[in-house]
Amino acid sequence: MVNNFTQEMLWEAAEFVFGALEEIGETECCLLGGAALFLQGVVDRDVNDLDIMIFGTSRQSSSLQTALCREFPDRFFLQKPATANAAFRLLKYRVPETDASIKIDILAQGDPTVEITHRLRVGHIVKREGFPVAPLKFLLYHKLLGWERRSESSLPHNQTKANTQDRNDIIDICNELYRRRYYPLRASYIGNAYKTNLERRAQSFVETYGDRERRVFRRIGFSV
Repeated sequence: MVNNFTQEMLWEAAEFVFGALEEIGETECCLLGGAALFLQGVVDRDVNDLDIMIFGTSRQSSSLQTALCREFPDRFFLQKPATANAAFRLLKYRVPETDASIKIDILAQGDPTVEITHRLRVGHIVKREGFPVAPLKFLLYHKLLGWERRSESSLPHNQTKANTQDRNDIIDICNELYRRRYYPLRASYIGNAYKTNLERRAQSFVETYGDRERRVFRRIGFSV
């Protein structure tokens, strides 16, 4: 993917987005996705967009997107996605004094499909380079969720991403967790339902790919 913005522009956008969310009353939020993996030292690649998780809220993502566009019309706008007949709109951040824009994915606890545990608290969030970042254990959960959904998708590009970038990211997260001696199933904020989902998706992942994947999960406490 070729971006029309620099990485410096992207991190400036992240700083603005967090400030804008605070202005509309959302202070319990953090980075997910590629930005979080980069800041956690798991991957070393350019970040193409921003995934921001908002917890401690009953509002849904669409409501938050509308609020940002209303309060900051010079910076945020909604765009129709390329997917035919899509019922949603993409949130974009307009880079000042350029023609560039950056996609912002808002993942809110009010959206039932996002699967943000209600046990997650501000104290679990870590700071990296001044940004709030989801804990590595939750990044594994979220990455497995994305992998599962893309694997089950009928769209070839989703399946390709599941079998390449998602697969590699999950292995890299597991290796980093092992290096830090972090064991995801022991996280206090996981809860039984999330633990069950995490174990089920890990089992599905290793059954899909094989022995290498099984070894990296067993090293961090999974019985797969």
